[in-house]
Amino acid sequence: MRYIISKFGRSGNYANKYYTSLDKAKEQAKEFVKENDIGFLISSVFKLKKCIACNKSFNPEKPLCIVYQDSIEEYKCPEKDDFEICIDCIVKCTLKITEKKDISKEDILIHFKHIINNEGLTLDVYQGWYNLIYECFYYINEMLMLKKKKISVDQIKTKFGGLRFYVTPYDKKIEKVISYHEKISLKCCEFCGKEGKPGTYGGSWILTLCPECVEKKQKKDNKT
Repeated sequence: MRYIISKFGRSGNYANKYYTSLDKAKEQAKEFVKENDIGFLISSVFKLKKCIACNKSFNPEKPLCIVYQDSIEEYKCPEKDDFEICIDCIVKCTLKITEKKDISKEDILIHFKHIINNEGLTLDVYQGWYNLIYECFYYINEMLMLKKKKISVDQIKTKFGGLRFYVTPYDKKIEKVISYHEKISLKCCEFCGKEGKPGTYGGSWILTLCPECVEKKQKKDNKT
C-alpha cells in the first residue's frame, strides 16, 4: 500500500512523493501543516485503473485522514471501491451540478433525453434525490459516448426507502454506477437532500429522511 499527501480541498500529490507507511505520511503531513498553516489530507493509492467515464488511466485514491496543527481527524466519505472514476471526471460533474444550483425534474428529463430514450418516463421521487439522479446520468452519458451505445431508462422510483433505476439493456459498468447511487440514496433525505436514514416515520411506506423533514412530515400528518 502507498500513501500520498495533498492540501485539503485540492487534488494532487503535494510533495510529489509516495510513502510506504501511514505513520511516516502522518509525520510528514505534520511538518507540512507547520509550514503552511493549513490541513493536509492523507490518502491511500491503489493500482492503476481505467476511468469508466473518460477511459484514461488513473490511480484510485481513498482519503483516510486530515492532519491539522493540533489533531488528526478521520476522513468520512462514501465508499467508491467499485466506482472506477477519476478525480477529473468527478470534479467536472460536481461543477456542472454547482452551476445549475437547484437541479429540477426538467433539467434531468430534457438534458438527458437522448440517453433516457423514453418519452413516458416520470421521476417518481422527491427533489432531494434529483442531484443524485443528475450525477448518475452524467457518468452514464460519458460512458455511452465512449462505447457508442444506447440504453433505455424504463423507470425511476423509490423502493424500500432507496432510489431505484430500471435500465435496459444490462451493462456491467453502468450497473456499478447505478448501484453506487442507489446505495448513497439510503443516506440522503429524499425531501431535501441532507443526510438522512430510512424509516416508516409513522406511515406504512419506508422513506429516507433527515430529522428536520421527519418533524415537518409528522406535523403535517397530525393535521390531517
